[in-house]
Amino acid sequence: MFKKFFSYAGIEGFAKGLNWLTIALLPLFLTTEEYGTVGLLVAIEGIMNTVLTLGQGRAILRHTITFKEKMLPYALQLNILSVLGLFLICVIISLFREEIMGINFIPHFFILFISLLIYNLSGLMISHALATDNPVFFRKSRLWYAVTKLLAVIGICFYTGSGLGYIYGSLVAGIIFISLFYKDIFYHFNFKKIFVFDKNLKFLFVFGLPLIFHALSGNILSYADRFFVEGYLNKSQLGIYTFAYSLGSSIFFFYGSVATYFEPLVYKFSADKEKYHTILKFYLTFVLMCASLFSIAILIGTRYFAFHLISEDYISGFTVLPIILGAHLMMPFYHISNYELTVLNKTAFIAFSTIGSAILNILLNIFFIPKWGITGAAFSTFFTYIFLALAGNAWAIKASGISRNYLKYTAMLFLFVNTAVIYANFMISELWLASGGLFALFIVLSVLSIKQIPTLKMAVNTL
Repeated sequence: MFKKFFSYAGIEGFAKGLNWLTIALLPLFLTTEEYGTVGLLVAIEGIMNTVLTLGQGRAILRHTITFKEKMLPYALQLNILSVLGLFLICVIISLFREEIMGINFIPHFFILFISLLIYNLSGLMISHALATDNPVFFRKSRLWYAVTKLLAVIGICFYTGSGLGYIYGSLVAGIIFISLFYKDIFYHFNFKKIFVFDKNLKFLFVFGLPLIFHALSGNILSYADRFFVEGYLNKSQLGIYTFAYSLGSSIFFFYGSVATYFEPLVYKFSADKEKYHTILKFYLTFVLMCASLFSIAILIGTRYFAFHLISEDYISGFTVLPIILGAHLMMPFYHISNYELTVLNKTAFIAFSTIGSAILNILLNIFFIPKWGITGAAFSTFFTYIFLALAGNAWAIKASGISRNYLKYTAMLFLFVNTAVIYANFMISELWLASGGLFALFIVLSVLSIKQIPTLKMAVNTL
């Protein structure tokens, strides 16, 4: 069990760490204004990426084993068609507008579309490698793309001094990926049948449709504040906020790494509620334990090391860092409800909760940012993520009839983590007191995780 966990989660964690470094290292040589441009590009890329994949990454994980046909070709087909469709829409828009937020449609958005198409193809194939237990392809493809993107983006941005180098670095990484893995892509997909539709394609589209709104809303939660900061304030303030957000959200790469192993495991035992609830319970405790420790390291490391290496213009971002960290400590509670609803094929409920949270986030940003600047943007994220965690679990409870013991455990953990997070946010001027609260949280969660290991091993002993 643990060997498989580290073979997948270790590679995923390392790749996500490289992706994070791709953004986090740019302030070393970009001005706050140019870094603000990078923040906008990352937001646009993230939003378009979730729309264009049409929820097929989750569909591959959920249905590869039970699907009667080979489903990867259908997922690739849907991705290519969605990119072509959105590209035509943007061509029409470009006839009336040359740029949006200072970014030209031609050539910048055109290059972004090409890199997104390749990135999504790689993402779907990586999901297929997870679903079919193919660690060799997973390792090669995940690492090659992450390493080449890091080197290309850093190199081009450093040479040009422009945030637009992010687009062209992503394109270079995509071209290298296609060059290395074109045989694997053509093996799984016949491009001559790209416009052939059948019932399997319709099934996967219908399954993934609610997940589009879910993923889109999730990206609005992550990125909407950047558009409002740019609109109400300026690109320099956006650069400062983007830097603080990139640090605060860095614990997300750990969530994704652990989920790489645990999410397929939950779906494998979807027929046994007791087993997959045991897996979810351990996942929740374990990721919160590690995230609290990472949060302490980020607070201390940023305060005493990071700001000695970058421009003083970025230092004001430290005031919002603990708020953003606190917001992201709420996310594992949402993740477990997400997995629960996916097991039940109730993906529409996932979409409803994230759409409601996205609307709330937009309203809070409109109200808070003009009053409090980037601090208002951070608090908008914090309150929205708390609402998302509560809403997602409320839907899961209604849909699945969660057992009382499982419900009591998650509720107790939610209140405990919230108390520690609020304490740390208010005590941030006294760094050691704030870190002490999070360290106490780490100790308690560590004990709970260790106690659950024997039960977890029993639950997955059929692996």
